[in-house]
Amino acid sequence: MDAEQIETRYHIDTDWYRQQGKSFEVMAQSRMCASCKKKLGTETEERVPSMDQKSGRVVFQVQKVPYGSNPFVAVRDCCGKKKEFISASTPVLEAVFRLFLANANQPLTLDDVQQKLEEAAGYAQTGHHVGPDLLRRLLDHDRQYGIRPMALPTAV
Repeated sequence: MDAEQIETRYHIDTDWYRQQGKSFEVMAQSRMCASCKKKLGTETEERVPSMDQKSGRVVFQVQKVPYGSNPFVAVRDCCGKKKEFISASTPVLEAVFRLFLANANQPLTLDDVQQKLEEAAGYAQTGHHVGPDLLRRLLDHDRQYGIRPMALPTAV
C-alpha cells in the first residue's frame, strides 16, 4: 500500500501545546467532570507500560501517580462516558477535541470522527451534518485544540 492509499488519521498533538507555550494538561483537565476535578492531584494507582530488559517485552507495572496526570486516562475512564460530555450543542471543534480525549487520543480518520460524533452527540437526529470535508477544513485551520494529522513514518 503506497502513501496515496493510506487515509490520514488525526489526533491531539500534545507536542503542539509545548511549541505554542500552552499546557495540554490544563486544557484537558478543564474538560473533566466535577468529580474528576475534585480528585485532581490525589494519589492513585495506574498501570504503566515498561520494557522488560531481559525478555525485551512490554510489561505493565502499577505505579502511584497524581490523579489526572494523564488526562486521557481520566476522561476515557469517567467523563467521556457521560452523556453530557459531548452534546448536539457542543461546538464542532470542541466536540472533536472531547472525542479524542474520550477515545484516549486513538488516531482516527475523518470518517471515524464523523461516525463517532454522530453517535456521541446525536448530530444526525438534530439535522447537523458534519461530513469529512467540513471536518478536514475545520481541523486544517485549527489554532486552539492542537488536532493534527498523524505524521506517517518514512520508509527506510
